[in-house]
Amino acid sequence: MTASVIYHLLALDLEPWFFQAVDKLRRSFLWAGHSEANGGNCMVAWHLVCMPRDLGGLGLHNLRLLNTALCAKWVWISKTDSEKPWANMGLTASADALGLFNASVRLSVGDGASVLFWEDPWIGGLNVAAIAPAILAMVKPRFRRRRTVL
Repeated sequence: MTASVIYHLLALDLEPWFFQAVDKLRRSFLWAGHSEANGGNCMVAWHLVCMPRDLGGLGLHNLRLLNTALCAKWVWISKTDSEKPWANMGLTASADALGLFNASVRLSVGDGASVLFWEDPWIGGLNVAAIAPAILAMVKPRFRRRRTVL
């Protein structure tokens, strides 16, 4: 059941109700063997079941965290390999996915082909908005996604 959900997690920023519904089905199947399970059927808290096996869990994926990681992968693809057909699909990443990407990667401007001057954290891990919000406020929103500083 998890494999069919992962396909959608690759590119879509899904709503919390989706994760709750899928987790309800997974819990029910695990503890009761069918689509409905009452509170008395659950033997262990779900967050413990989702822990890795070497930490005492069953190794089931936390779908919300997996979705964040897979959406951050799209940000990585758009920055590193823009020649791929799916790199410029225009998918927007959630704030969590962008935060994960920004915390995990250090950007250098180089020739400026893959770094957005106004939005990307290229100044010691910070972006212009964090350092000089008053300057960014003077830039029209339509210019913020450009790669040039005009």
